[in-house]
This record gives sequence, structure tokens and C-alpha cells, in this order.
Amino acid sequence: MRLRPLVRFISRPIPDGDLGRTLGLVAPGVWVLFALYVVVFGYQAIVLGGSPMKTPLGGLALVLDFVGAALFAVPSRTPLPWWRTLTTVGIVVATVVLITWQQPFHDRAPGYVAWELGANNLLMFCLTIRGRVAAAWIAEGLSILLICTWSLTVSGSPLYGLGMSYGQPVTLLACTAFAVGLRRTAIRIGDFQRAEHERTTREARELSRDEAIESALQVIRDLAQPTLKAISDGASPSPASVRSLEAALRDQVRGRSLTIEPLVSLLQSVRDRGIEVTVLDDLGEIPVPPPELARAARWCAHLIVDTRASSFTARIAIWNGRPTVTISADGHFLNRLALRQTA
Repeated sequence: MRLRPLVRFISRPIPDGDLGRTLGLVAPGVWVLFALYVVVFGYQAIVLGGSPMKTPLGGLALVLDFVGAALFAVPSRTPLPWWRTLTTVGIVVATVVLITWQQPFHDRAPGYVAWELGANNLLMFCLTIRGRVAAAWIAEGLSILLICTWSLTVSGSPLYGLGMSYGQPVTLLACTAFAVGLRRTAIRIGDFQRAEHERTTREARELSRDEAIESALQVIRDLAQPTLKAISDGASPSPASVRSLEAALRDQVRGRSLTIEPLVSLLQSVRDRGIEVTVLDDLGEIPVPPPELARAARWCAHLIVDTRASSFTARIAIWNGRPTVTISADGHFLNRLALRQTA
């Protein structure tokens, strides 16, 4: 239980529109790159690292770089959270001090003995990719400053340190240009995906509306067809059937949510007997699951059948914050049924 706040702090939910998600930086494959980082720089440090790696401080530096790489492998938002960013900058500074400052003066380039420079450069490249370009260059500047300071103490001049580390900012400059371009591309991709999602959503909404209109028209055709056919055949429909048709058509406009079976068939039957029934839908745009509407229709049908009255009003609306069906008989309240908004 005590670990949950820490877990939430380390790995917070990542929104769908996050640039890191668009670039695939939070995918499981990132851990493959982390494993390669561990293998490559672990080999360079342990096998080729020379005298600095024979001390506990060398081992500490290697562990710190692995922790820094893990901060980018564990899913997080983009730009990288500040605590991860500052921790990475601190790791770059610490590993330069722990490894470079243990080295004696070399009469030639130290090569893999200075393995931390390559490892740190990858960490700084990751900072640029994750939207922390300024932090990456601050880490680079501190790293070169420390190397030149070490060079001044062992050789009396900062030039040896500059010659040893000048390739680092050149590489980071190329990485920065790549990261900025990649970020702009990701932003354009995200804009396109959002526009495409809005378009498909709008089309689906329009299609659903068209289908609903067509379905309503078909219901009206089914209701009116017998009467219209009788008229076209020269017959005169009875006044009761015309009133029943008029009421059924009115239900489609004023009480659409409740015009489902078995209530529809029952309404036609009771109206043919001269009983007046009014169906009202005052839900507006509030959705109610179809199973709940079917339950409401069955409830209304049973209540109307079991009650003797000359008129009924069935109304569905919001009451006490919930969709509720109310039945009145001869102008007096009869009963109500509260519905669930989720199936």
C-alpha cells in the first residue's frame, strides 16, 4: 500500500495525444534499446575501462548511468518530467567527476577508458528527443567544464580536455537538429490524427443521424400505410382508426423514447377502445440504454392494462437526477419508475 504513491509518481498516465506516444517512445521496444545500452557500455566500462573501473567509484558511475537510461525506458510524458530531467543532468555531472577525475594524464586520447562520455552523450540525446533540449546542453556544458578543469589540474592547460571532449557537442548538435525535426514531424502527425479522428467521428454521427431519421420514417410509413391504402382503395377509414393513427404519429414526435414494444401495440389497442393515452419524452439529449427503455415500456404497458381509467399520461424525464418514467391516470399521479443511465 505504501508503494502506490511512489509508483504513481514514477509512472503517471500518458495521454493519447502525447508526442512520446506518437513517436513510440513509450512502447515496450524501448526496453530493448535499454538492454543494448547496458550491454555495450557495461562491456566498455568493465572490460575496457582501465584503472577508474577498479575502484568502487567506477562501479557507482556505471550504476548511475544505467539508472539514467532506465529513466527514459520507464514510460513517462513528453516533455520529460522535471524530476527525471534534473536527475539525468546530475548523473551526467556525477559520472564525469567519478571517472574522468580518477584518470591520470594521457599522452594520447584515452579511448574507451573515458567510456562515460559516450554513455552520457546518449543520455543527453534522449533528453533532446524527450523535449528537454536546454537541459541537454546545460549537461553538456557542465560536462566539458569539468573535463577542462580536470585537464588543467593534470596538464596545466584545458586544451587537452577540449581535445578529448570536442566531439561531444558536435554529436549533440546533430542530435538536437534531428530531435527538433522529429518533434515537428510528430506534431504534424498528431494534428493530422486529430483531424482524421474528428472527421470520422463527424461522419459516424451524421450516418447515425441519417439512420435514425430513416428508421423513424419507416415507422411512420408502417403506421400510416393501412389507412392510406384504405383511402386509395376508395374506402373510408373509421374516425376511431384515424384518431388512433394521429395519436401514434404524435407519439413518434413527442414521446419517441417510449414508442417501443410492447407499449406501441398496447396503445393501439386501448385507443381503439376510446381510451386517451399521451406519451411524452422530456429527456432531451440525455441517453438511456435500450434495455432500460424496454423495461420502462413493459412497466408502462402493465400499469395501463391493470388500471381502469379513461385517460393516461406516460412521461419520461429527469427526476432527482435520474431518468424516470411517470404514469398519471385521469389527471392524477399513479406511479413512477427510476431508470439506470448505464446498462
